[in-house]
Amino acid sequence: NTVGLTTWPTAALNIISNAGLEPAYVGLLNGQAQTNLAYNKTAFVSTTYSTSFPGANANDENAGTLWASSSSDANAYWETDLGAAHTLSSVQILFRQDAYDYPTERQNFRVWVSASQDMSLGKTIACTVGGTPLPYQCSYSCVLPAGSWRYVAVVKTDGKPLVLGEVRVFGH
Repeated sequence: NTVGLTTWPTAALNIISNAGLEPAYVGLLNGQAQTNLAYNKTAFVSTTYSTSFPGANANDENAGTLWASSSSDANAYWETDLGAAHTLSSVQILFRQDAYDYPTERQNFRVWVSASQDMSLGKTIACTVGGTPLPYQCSYSCVLPAGSWRYVAVVKTDGKPLVLGEVRVFGH
């Protein structure tokens, strides 16, 4: 029963952050034998709010940890190198699962894919989320265009901070 609940108790937050499949099995969702190719890969970020919120938190398979850009970052982005080019199917983004609701973190962003780390050399915009915030504590799935991609980025488009709980990249 969540009627009138404004914050989750610590025990409930622990259950939420530990729920779901173990990292090795996430790719089995929906009968797809795919792997989270972003798991523990190198992350590049525009800025970091503090040492408690590093870029690696967004692909550690723990939705209870966060990466957060600095509050003054007008060009916030998070990017990962998958280590090699892959045929990708989708990206799943989990937003913060804690008791802090900032709708601007869940709007005005794009998912980019590229064969080059320098996104100016041939990025493809896979998905765009506009000015209507996605629901609190949600996950967002983006179906990727056909192609072979090595780099995946989540890029803010409105000059506001970006906070990510988890970014999962599925493919072969």
